[in-house]
Amino acid sequence: MSKYSSTISFEIEIERIKSRESGLLFSIDSIPSYDDFEYDYVIITLQVEGRYYFAAGRSYGFFDNCYPDESETEITLVNGPDDKDWEDQLTEAEKDYIINSIKERVIDSYDGPDPDDYLDDYDRD
Repeated sequence: MSKYSSTISFEIEIERIKSRESGLLFSIDSIPSYDDFEYDYVIITLQVEGRYYFAAGRSYGFFDNCYPDESETEITLVNGPDDKDWEDQLTEAEKDYIINSIKERVIDSYDGPDPDDYLDDYDRD
């Protein structure tokens, strides 16, 4: 496994509070305290798509021939109810969670050889 790239899609749920008066949604963190009589707690299901890329580095041999691993994770789509784009409405914590979820799910779905198998030949005592 010197290099791979894959896309994935999945659903996540996020928490919001909804103003009974205006119908506007707010992240729970954006309002220090809220009155249960003015707001409703809602869970919104989002459809997420993303891509993860990984290229193994080289950490052995001559110094000039060594280089670090490269990886990139990107969110390509976040749609909410009615297929509306929700990426701009996510908090930083939610974006971080989605980025980590994309990376973990792509790695978990990888069906190739174990990336550490080549080290097994060098671990013999």
